[in-house]
Amino acid sequence: MKKVLALLAVAALVGVLISTGDEKTAVGGEESTPAPSRNRAAKSPAPENSKNATQAPNTDQSTEPAKAASTHKSGKETQEKTTDDQKTKSRKTSPEPAQETSNDPSETGTDTPEKQSSETGAQVWLEKARQLVEDKEWLKARDILTDKYLNSEGKEREAYQELLDRINRKLIWDPDCMKGAETYRLQSGDTLGKVARKYDINWRMIARLNGIENPGRIRAGDDLKILTGKPRVLVTKSEYALTLLIDDYYVKEYPVGIGQNDKTPTGEFTIDNCLVEPDWYKPSGGVVEYGEEGHLLGDRWMGFEDKPGVTGFGIHGTNEPDSVGTKCSQGCVRLRNKDVRELYDFVTPGTRVKIVE
Repeated sequence: MKKVLALLAVAALVGVLISTGDEKTAVGGEESTPAPSRNRAAKSPAPENSKNATQAPNTDQSTEPAKAASTHKSGKETQEKTTDDQKTKSRKTSPEPAQETSNDPSETGTDTPEKQSSETGAQVWLEKARQLVEDKEWLKARDILTDKYLNSEGKEREAYQELLDRINRKLIWDPDCMKGAETYRLQSGDTLGKVARKYDINWRMIARLNGIENPGRIRAGDDLKILTGKPRVLVTKSEYALTLLIDDYYVKEYPVGIGQNDKTPTGEFTIDNCLVEPDWYKPSGGVVEYGEEGHLLGDRWMGFEDKPGVTGFGIHGTNEPDSVGTKCSQGCVRLRNKDVRELYDFVTPGTRVKIVE
């Protein structure tokens, strides 16, 4: 009997021990088995911008299918929620879209193409002209620049003039350049006067353009550079400038002095007489001969044909070169002597002169 009781006691003790060990194994397995990464995300949302929180691979290795499915579903829902939260936060924290810039110049304050600065416009045309010069299309470049020059003022006009002068150093003043010019071969018995009458131009212009210092020593068989067309003169009072043109193209600009108290008349005039080393007939009376003290006409005189109410005006040189560029005369247009001599070689009686403000 004692043996039976002892066996029962041992059996009971063994049962207790077995029961206690199963419970610890269950608890210990749950604590020590790491949850799948998505399951961790479901319990504690991953930090924002963490790729692992929204893109963790499926590492669920559970031997309990029902529990694994539940865990997978819970992790997916959490993942989707986390992603939605991130998108919402991104929309809240991202900068506002930039406002569209209006193309309406009246709203932006910028000028329309028609009102763009004259400097910008000048650069466009100057660049076009420079390209034509590069291509040796000097005549086309000069035509474009002449038009722009005649319709501009101030710094823009100066920019056109500078390039025009550079072009004309070739086209006008180089005796060997025949672009835009005619070639005349001197015949036996020719004089510069005879050739000039043939073309209705000033013989002095032929001498100047061909570098002829002594017209009496020209020789048959020599070729002359001839600029055909009619010289004309434009005086722009506001610019203190006299522009020499032949027909419609620019030749050269000269600085001038004009009348005090707006005495230089505007309008169209015709040169009536041309004089070398002229005497000066003073408006108040009396004559001052060329070279005498007090003579104001300089080396040359180109007098205008009188018009009703406009008499005694003309273009002349000066013995006061510093007065050029100012309002200094009694109404005539005044040039420095070097410039007036050059201009004189181009004009003839009948040359048209236009004076504008």
